[in-house]
Amino acid sequence: MIDPYSVLGVSHSATNAEITHAYRRRLREHHPDLRGDHPTADADERLRQIVDAYALLRDPRRRAAYDRGHPYRRNSGAVQIPVTHHHYAEDRPSGRLRWRR
Repeated sequence: MIDPYSVLGVSHSATNAEITHAYRRRLREHHPDLRGDHPTADADERLRQIVDAYALLRDPRRRAAYDRGHPYRRNSGAVQIPVTHHHYAEDRPSGRLRWRR
């Protein structure tokens, strides 16, 4: 799936007004009635991508779900998650570990 933010040319922190403005600008650029050239499969596909990107980003719930599923990071450093373990050998004869965060 193509990143809807890059399709509309906005940042991940764009407001709804910025997204709507970018959508309308891209729509004017790629609309078949305003393009002037003969319709091609690539132009139609690009228009469909613009409409799909706007449909996803204009709805706050769908946008939040997309952002959770496709995180972006400016700093892609390693994330440290502290994990401790406790031996409960006296309680369990198998000596299993319990992992806790």
